[in-house]
Amino acid sequence: MRWLTSARMTLSYAILLGCCLPWRALSQGHAGVLELQVANDRYRLVGMSDRYFTNGLYASFLAPEWGAKPLMGKGRFELRDLFLPFGSRSAQTWWGFGAEHQIFSPADIHQPLPASRDYPYAALFLFHFSQEKLQPGAWNEQQVRFGALGAIAFGEELQKLAHSIVGVAEPIGWENQLQNQAVLQGQWTTRYWTNRSGGFPLIPGLYSRVEAGTLWNTAEGGLWLSLGRLPFHSFSKSGPFSVGLFAQVGARAVASNGLFRQLEDDLLRRLLLSGETSVEIQFKGITVRVFQHLQSPEFESAYVHAWGGLALRFNGI
Repeated sequence: MRWLTSARMTLSYAILLGCCLPWRALSQGHAGVLELQVANDRYRLVGMSDRYFTNGLYASFLAPEWGAKPLMGKGRFELRDLFLPFGSRSAQTWWGFGAEHQIFSPADIHQPLPASRDYPYAALFLFHFSQEKLQPGAWNEQQVRFGALGAIAFGEELQKLAHSIVGVAEPIGWENQLQNQAVLQGQWTTRYWTNRSGGFPLIPGLYSRVEAGTLWNTAEGGLWLSLGRLPFHSFSKSGPFSVGLFAQVGARAVASNGLFRQLEDDLLRRLLLSGETSVEIQFKGITVRVFQHLQSPEFESAYVHAWGGLALRFNGI
């Protein structure tokens, strides 16, 4: 059990470091952005869920210009340079960290042992550190995620607790979940848009996202359209009250699916279609976002993948 003790110590150090970062930002006089989010495949308006992604919990904190002092002398090297130098040096730069928990399960949750051509029971607990840059017409994010997959992520316990609260039968099959293993993942997201002129609130744009690591390796791109607000963290308040509508369509190319290793590679569809819609309401420093996500089947016998969720964002913390 020495590996378990070591893993717990690593997580404890990460939590301790994460708790110190907001105070660093606040001590410099900068207000941050806190976001809490829940997603579940029961929250869907259309289609059926294949149950693969059944629940997600997320918490993140952003603050401007952490660690702007050079590491190796004035003008030579800065902490921000550890990330890819997307955007100009004059771009508005934010640093963030957070944690997330995700639960996955097979399509047939009434069978304890998933079929060889189905997804397994799996849970993830991840930390992340991120850098975001905002400039006219462009937004970039680089994110490093690390954590654990398996029983150490306590997916069984969390799902049993949730089922007991809503009065649903106790879940089965977790004795067959994926074994404990370390997770390391990188993600790079870019959005471009046409700057508004004359106060016209309709904002069209393009996006791309690349993920690489032990979970999966994918590349995604597509179009998005926003009415009223940009579809990501608002770094500056747009008045005491605003409403935004957002729609996105794209295609995702799957190079490999490392998380679900028991699924045969020849069953995976290498090109998936996806869509997302959301409504965002901001009142002073509080923003509420309700979203829906839809994705084409990931392999031959799967359903359309659908889930939704709710996010709360607090500016000026």
